[in-house]
Amino acid sequence: MDDLEWSRLSGEDRAAITRASFQGLLARVEAAFEAGTFDARDDRHLTWIAMKLDEQGWSEMRIALRAAFSEVEQIRADAERRLADSGGEPIPSTYAILGFESPAAPDRPPPSG
Repeated sequence: MDDLEWSRLSGEDRAAITRASFQGLLARVEAAFEAGTFDARDDRHLTWIAMKLDEQGWSEMRIALRAAFSEVEQIRADAERRLADSGGEPIPSTYAILGFESPAAPDRPPPSG
């Protein structure tokens, strides 16, 4: 769904879609933990960062995330063609990328000592 289609949905519908999508992702992560596949490969990837962005940074982040998604989608399509041609064994994989506005971090007193 593109930004225009998304913007036309009610806040309630967007929240329901987001919640269902995220719950599906969490279920896949949990299944990978349970099966021992999440950390089975030395080259698995997991990164995240909390950031403070201005409007330009937010826009640049969205562009970068879209580009990453497009590249991974091309990788998926190419791999599916190679697998179909070769009859090779697929590696079940999950790719997720998130970018969202976070609540402000609570003020914390400086550590004492």
